[in-house]
Amino acid sequence: MTTLEIQEQLFRKIPQLSPEQQEAIYKMVESFSHKTEKKAKRQAGTLKGSLKYMASDFDEPLDEFKDYMPE
Repeated sequence: MTTLEIQEQLFRKIPQLSPEQQEAIYKMVESFSHKTEKKAKRQAGTLKGSLKYMASDFDEPLDEFKDYMPE
């Protein structure tokens, strides 16, 4: 479940809570919203050498598409 989904669920339930609980929820949501979800930075070459096998006819046209290929 993402942070946004959790926030949506909380905001739907807030009117049912006491004022103290509402304030605690708002503070918690505010603290989460300031933290951004960081993605790992992509690095070139991280998958180098991970391909173990490739068929010799990998680049050949597939028989299923012969009807759509120009002759």
